[in-house]
Amino acid sequence: MRKLISIPVLLAALMLQMVAVSRLRLIGGSADLVLMVLIAWGMQEQVKDLWVWVVVASLMTSFVSALPVFAVVAGYLFAAFFIWFLKQQVWQSPILAMFLATAVSTLVQNLASIFALQISGSPISFSEGFNLVTVPSMLLNFLLVLPLYALFTDLAGFVYPVEEVV
Repeated sequence: MRKLISIPVLLAALMLQMVAVSRLRLIGGSADLVLMVLIAWGMQEQVKDLWVWVVVASLMTSFVSALPVFAVVAGYLFAAFFIWFLKQQVWQSPILAMFLATAVSTLVQNLASIFALQISGSPISFSEGFNLVTVPSMLLNFLLVLPLYALFTDLAGFVYPVEEVV
């Protein structure tokens, strides 16, 4: 049951991404709401099923995205591995870890996208992609860090309730 919550949550995030968030642009970049949802959910200490969320998010995003599947999957898998690493090392400061995970995961996700576009013959240069898309996307993702962390802390408390000892 706990794993099934990923489907409606990620579907809602993907729909919001396609309808609203992708329209809010800064230069050429936009926030990646699905990636931010994965990071916010993965940073919750009681969550053990992040890999299910990564698979569901990769399948959903690959279905609606024009990017090659490997670019989407590589970015989300890297984010999951990085979150796992951060939870092992920086567990005392989840907000700081979430900002770090956002920066590094956005960088890797966008670099994978730029690489995939260059392989497919798109005339985008690395410096243009980095300066006009990656950096603005990272800034927009930073705006989502705190609200999503608060929202997913509440959701994780609902999905994984703490038993009270009487």
